[in-house]
Amino acid sequence: MRRFLLTLVLLMPLPATAAEESPRALVEVGAAFEDAPTMRLKAAIAEAVKTSESLELSTGQKPGTLVIAFSNPVEERAHMGRAEYLYRVELRGVNGRLYERGFGNCWSDEIARCVSHVVRLANRFAPRE
Repeated sequence: MRRFLLTLVLLMPLPATAAEESPRALVEVGAAFEDAPTMRLKAAIAEAVKTSESLELSTGQKPGTLVIAFSNPVEERAHMGRAEYLYRVELRGVNGRLYERGFGNCWSDEIARCVSHVVRLANRFAPRE
């Protein structure tokens, strides 16, 4: 009986890796506004997408790409020596289809919190092939 179980385990195919199961989703990060807080958050989101295992930074509005766009400039509010960022993003397909709207806030020195929220949204709504 033990030989049979050992043989069965050795003959089973290895599971495919996560990268083989689902391709990385294409994502573009755009901002119509060029104020400093918006550009800083845009750059941080783009960097996070570049390093993501499930998302790939894209340009040129290729079919199937998710576009993360700021619907308003990032608002910066001062609170006792710290700056708070308030943002609104829209996640759309290149065809203009709206998938989701998101908003949030974080401290300017803890921008990773904002970035994490937007990347989670992109992972949830990015079209997969």
